[in-house]
Order: sequence, then C-alpha cells, then structure tokens
Amino acid sequence: MQAVLKHIRERAEGLARHRLFTEWIERDDVEPRQKLLFMPEAIDFVMGFRDFNEYYVVYPEPADALERALTAHAHEDATHSRLFLEDWRALAIDDLLGWAPRDLYWWMTCEETQESRRLDFELISLVYHEPDPRLRFPIIESMEAAGHVFFQRTVPVVEALAATTGRDYPYFGRYHLERESGHLQNADERAFHEVRLSPAERARALGLVRRVFEIFERHFDRWERLARAIRDGRWDVDPRAQGRASADVRADASADVSRFMSLTHPADATGTVAELKALRQASFDALWDTPFHRWVREAWPGDFGRMVRYFLLQWVVDNWTCADYFVFDTPYAEPLAPVERGINRLSSLYASEMKRRYVEWETLAFDDFTGWTPAEALAHYWLDEGVEKNRRLFADLRKLTFRYPKPLHRYWILKCFVRFGDALMHSLGVAMRRARVADEVFPVFAGSPERLHPDLPPDPEADEAIARLERQPVCPEDERIIRAIVAETHRQEARRSDASWRVVQDGIYEPFDRRWQSRTRSDVAPAPA
Repeated sequence: MQAVLKHIRERAEGLARHRLFTEWIERDDVEPRQKLLFMPEAIDFVMGFRDFNEYYVVYPEPADALERALTAHAHEDATHSRLFLEDWRALAIDDLLGWAPRDLYWWMTCEETQESRRLDFELISLVYHEPDPRLRFPIIESMEAAGHVFFQRTVPVVEALAATTGRDYPYFGRYHLERESGHLQNADERAFHEVRLSPAERARALGLVRRVFEIFERHFDRWERLARAIRDGRWDVDPRAQGRASADVRADASADVSRFMSLTHPADATGTVAELKALRQASFDALWDTPFHRWVREAWPGDFGRMVRYFLLQWVVDNWTCADYFVFDTPYAEPLAPVERGINRLSSLYASEMKRRYVEWETLAFDDFTGWTPAEALAHYWLDEGVEKNRRLFADLRKLTFRYPKPLHRYWILKCFVRFGDALMHSLGVAMRRARVADEVFPVFAGSPERLHPDLPPDPEADEAIARLERQPVCPEDERIIRAIVAETHRQEARRSDASWRVVQDGIYEPFDRRWQSRTRSDVAPAPA
C-alpha cells in the first residue's frame, strides 16, 4: 500500500499543475467571483457527492476496521453538499444565470453536461465494483487528495472575495479545506497503510489511482472551459429554446424494437418462460392496484393538472434524470453480440422518452406553483428528505444493473423497470381521459412514448435477438436470477408508490396547492382523501 500512497502523492502534485489552477484560478487579472463561474458544470459531482458516499461507499454492515473506517469517512463527506448551495447563493449564481427552476433541471440533464455526468457515473462504478476495502481505499484516498489540491487553491479566492463582500463561502473556503485534508475524515487510516497487496492487487490499485486522477483532470478541463466561456460572453446555452426543441414528437409511434417489451410478449410463451411472464404480469397488476395509483386515476376527475401537481414534485429525480439510467447504466460500452446491440438500441429509445420533461414541467406551471428560485430547486432535488427516498431507489436500481450484466438479465431489468413504471404512466393516462385532456398535451402520459423515439439505423439482427430472448429455454440459475429481478424491481416500484401515497396523505405539497388555487380560482375544492 505504501507504493500506492506514493503514487497518489505524485498524481496530486501533477494535478496541482492543471490549467484550471495555473491558467485560471491563480491568475491575477481575473476577478475572484469570475474564477468560480464553473459552478453550474460542477452540480452533478458536488451535489451528488452525498449520494456517492451514502449509497456506494458506505458498508451497510461493516465487517472489519477497514470497512468501518471507510464508512465513517463517507458519512462525514456526505454532509458537504449543503455547503455548495450556501456558496451558490453567496455568489449570486441564480442572478448570473437568470434561469427558472425548469431551466436548471434541464441543464442538469442535457447533452451539454452529459460528459460530466458520465465521469461521475464512472466513479460510482469504480467504487461499486471494488467491494474489497483495500482496493476501495485507493479510490477514496485519491479523491481526497484531489479535493485537497482543489480547495487549497480556492481558499485564497474566496478570502479575497470575502474581504470586499463580507460574506462567508464555506464550500470553497477554509471551513471545507479543514475537512479535506487529503485523507480519510472521522477515521484512522493507519490500518490501510499497513496493508500488504499482492503484485496483482497493487497493479489494480495503481490503475484505480490513475483513473481517478484522469477523471478529475477531465472534470477540471470542463470547469475551466465553462468559467472562461461565461466570463468572455461566449456561453450561448438557451435552456428554453433547447428544452422545448428536444421535446418534439413524431406524428405516429415508430414500429421499433421496443414493441418486444410489452407485457404480453411473447404471445406464445410456454413452460418456465410462461411462468416468468405470468409473474411479471401479476407484479404489474399488484402495482396497478396500490392506493396511490388508484388515487391518481380517481382524484379530481375534472382537474388533471391539480392532481399531478399535488404529488409530482416527489418524482423530480425520476422525471428529470431517468434518461441517464438508459444512457450510462444499461448500454454495453463495446457491444459485440447482436443481443448486446439490441439492448443498446432499447436503451437509446427509452432515453429519448425523457425529452418531454421540460415541456411537461412548463405546461404544469411548476415554477409558478412552487415559487422556487433555482437554488431552492437544487435543494429540493438533492437535499429534500422525501425526495431522498426516490434517489435511494434510483441507486438501488443502478446497483441491481451492475450486479447482473448478462444480456438476458439486463433485458429483464429493463423490461420490468419500464413496464412497472407504467403503473403510474397508464394511471395518468386514465386520469387524462377522465379530465378530457388532449393526448397531444402529454403524449407520454397518454400512452404514446414511442412518439419520442428516433429512427435508429436498421439492425435486423439485433432486433431479432431481442425478439427471441424470451422464447429461449431458461436454465435453473437464470430462472432464479430473473425471479429475483422481478421481485426487486417490483419492490422498488412499490416503494415509490408508497412514498407518493404518503405525500398525498400527509399533504406535503398542499401549501403550494392552496396558494396556487387561491391565485387561480375562488371556488377551491378540498384535497381528496
């Protein structure tokens, strides 16, 4: 391990020479506030750092001193995201952007920031796939060393700024630096220093260190580029135009590989395949009959918008970032077999279904409904205790997908996740029809998400591989895993339903509803039980 620690120190010294520092943050001719204008690009990494620690680094039941040390550190590190929002407000980033919350949510999930999110996904993947604390430690120690390099250089910036503004900047300032020593926090890491690694383990650890620092270098590249572009007036992102443009729908639903993802496919199932298909259908039926989904179909039959606004803020993570699951988690990086290409085609199609989120949010007038600033919208997404339940479920889905990389298993995860999610989507469709809302207003809710699908390049071999997947015999081990996948994805969706039912029962967003109703009508009906 000493060789690994030495390599971390060397890479940290190299990172200190990155142009984000030498050609931007340390320059005397750039105003202090302008040096920190990269903050919008850093949202996913910084605000997602809590989830990274709590969902992936923490050992739920630490088995030894090494796992306890990493867990204690992760719990401390998870608290730092709140500091970023304090600096966001102190630096008046909302005023700089001039955005509404929907613009910020779009930015967090658009192609412009996709590469940053991909880097964060890779860090998650690295940690998840190294459960051995002796190899997880080099990842975390490298991240701490990189953070120490970064905050050593931001402290002088915000101290100079504080001298003129009188404001505190805890995230970029000394308060945070004192908690980013470059080593584990709230834990004694000396036990790791005594670890002896085999040659193969040491090579693996060194490779992990290199990759972590490469990820930080690529993050810093993007941060420096954005700060320069904003300062120089070259940043031409227009969330409203781009968010609306990406939401275009085709006249008719495309006939693509997703047709094999219906609950009724395959129609000719027999034996074990038929049993698994019946299990999946029964799981959907149970979700359809939950109190929450019944409420969606029956509450406020004449006011679809009011019903949706009454609970949908709970689903802000699922609504805005679900596309990332299909972009980062389910595709194969280097698909070789036709079935892997088929999985990638499905992933691309399902990712496209999320492109209506901007227009849906705008049509439902959520920005006026909440009255939030962008900073408040960030806090809701990343720090709200209720929304945290949905973020944790998203992490559980990601870990399930990591656990079962085989195409057959990934297909079942995809199909169960999408189809079980239809318990809500189809319930919304029923409510739309009862309220006589035109399908064109919310085509995804109305049951036509395929109208957002692009025309993919033809690949009949890949499509046929997907069509055959559920027609092939299933061995006992695959049957066991598929049953586990159905059970887990059903459990996850049931927990989403339960959380939303609690929102409805407790009237979590009722203050917003009352204020909205008082502003838009005089005859305010009470919230339905």
